[in-house]
Amino acid sequence: MHSASGEGSGNDELVISRAIRPDEVSLFLFSAATWLPHRIHYDRDYAVSEGHRDLLVHGPLQGSYLVQMVHEWLAERGGVVQSFRYRHIAPAYVGRQLLCRAAISPATTSADPQQAAWRFDLAIVDVSDDRTTTTGVAFGRAC
Repeated sequence: MHSASGEGSGNDELVISRAIRPDEVSLFLFSAATWLPHRIHYDRDYAVSEGHRDLLVHGPLQGSYLVQMVHEWLAERGGVVQSFRYRHIAPAYVGRQLLCRAAISPATTSADPQQAAWRFDLAIVDVSDDRTTTTGVAFGRAC
């Protein structure tokens, strides 16, 4: 995971990101593990016949990329995910680099570390055409 401070934001925002390039094996295994048998995720000819450019990356797989990134950041600080939601706004295709990004900001003003809480504004961007495929928000807190 790559992280960097938010530049020019003038607040306590931190930005973390992770690049992922889903491949055919990942899509097939996710389909099998979750019992999502739609052929647009593992049969290229079928996906193209349905009007897609290539195999589609599952929506729930994209959601798992985001929540895993949030979970790992929180776990390093002894925190947990409180809530998470996401929405797909464009298709993501196999073999393309996806950038998962979270802008993290404090969700509390308490000085007590046991009361720390954070908001994560989330997005996945297809790097090849700078197109956002998924957005979301998560909240986490200290344990």
